[in-house]
Amino acid sequence: MTTNSSETNDETNETKNGLDSTRADWNLVNIPPEIFLQICSFLPASFIQQTLSQVCSVFQQRLDDPGWWKLRVHHQWPGKYPMIDIPDLSWVDVCVEREEIARRWRERPTRVERIHLVGHSTSVDTLHLMQDGSLLVSGGRDRSIILWKIDESLKAEEERRPILKQVLNAHQGWIWSIASRDNVICSASWDNKVTLWSMNEDMRRIVDFKCKAAALCVQFIDESLIAVGCYNKALCIFDRRAPPHPVRQLSFHRKPVLDLCHVGDALASTGEDAVVALWDIRADKPMSSLKLPQYSLCISYAEGHLVAGDKKGSIHLMDPSDGNLQLIKSFETGHERGIKNAMFSLGAIFTCSGDRSVRVFEPSERFGLLHKEQFDSEISDLDYCNSVLACSTTDHDIYILRPTAVDQSSSV
Repeated sequence: MTTNSSETNDETNETKNGLDSTRADWNLVNIPPEIFLQICSFLPASFIQQTLSQVCSVFQQRLDDPGWWKLRVHHQWPGKYPMIDIPDLSWVDVCVEREEIARRWRERPTRVERIHLVGHSTSVDTLHLMQDGSLLVSGGRDRSIILWKIDESLKAEEERRPILKQVLNAHQGWIWSIASRDNVICSASWDNKVTLWSMNEDMRRIVDFKCKAAALCVQFIDESLIAVGCYNKALCIFDRRAPPHPVRQLSFHRKPVLDLCHVGDALASTGEDAVVALWDIRADKPMSSLKLPQYSLCISYAEGHLVAGDKKGSIHLMDPSDGNLQLIKSFETGHERGIKNAMFSLGAIFTCSGDRSVRVFEPSERFGLLHKEQFDSEISDLDYCNSVLACSTTDHDIYILRPTAVDQSSSV
């Protein structure tokens, strides 16, 4: 039996036309989910989160898979991440933050705008970003405190003075540490005093507290209690309702207390005795402590990670969960002098040093250097909040650093 070739050709054409017709009806809503997600893998995470996932319920459902976001992160940055397990971690937010910081700081070439803030006359030893990075408070050896307004209108072309308020002679000694809670600012000084200021009342002095030695670091415990680390090795607890003397004075460190930070409901301290302690403030005793190879100049906590920067330029990562301090890993940063401050985020680790540099590292076991910014003067402090990075120098300068990828096509 012979087959009519024209009939066979007609059937083949109908089949092809049928397939073509089916594919012609495909769109982002009805294509297979795996193809949709593959397309999304080429799009920026911020665009997916803020725009694409809001288009329709189908997109939202497909993009609401933590497993896909986790795979996306580990595909771009292999290795253990985060370095300490975090319960209920939002992998969407993590991916957006890591991609954004990598885009801004890692891409080559990168131009970093330095917005130069001028107001102090001597070394600026402490910086503090507040209200999601929209305000900056600085204190220096000129004994003044300055409140700055930080926004996108600041440009790098010229020296700027976006000063909201300046308090001259706020202390009789160098201002060494600043903290805030809501609209109250707290300053600690070498004049043995700690002072509260009302930001809503034109930086009015609320109250002074007296220490028996220089106040080197300060942190709010709650609305009323303030913790202060002193040069005489004491950790003093003040109550703003009962000035001027401490309501409690705790002793544990054998040398000056250099820095403090919140760890959930607890408080972490580091001293010149190379000990990091985790305090139960309500019980007036340390829950645990850890001896490091070198003493740390700074300590900070975020997202379950406790980070200390020591006098030799190393970073030490600790796990403070369950009130038990554990050293996870130590990293060499390449800094040639001690680390003045180190800030951890799930997108990066920011460090500054007396070697006149600010560095940005990957927040993973790989700890790769994303960017190094070199200055003419020693860096005295650094703070990071909500994508705002600020640093200060021993030559009275303050800089807001804004990385901008250079458009190579414009130079062709």
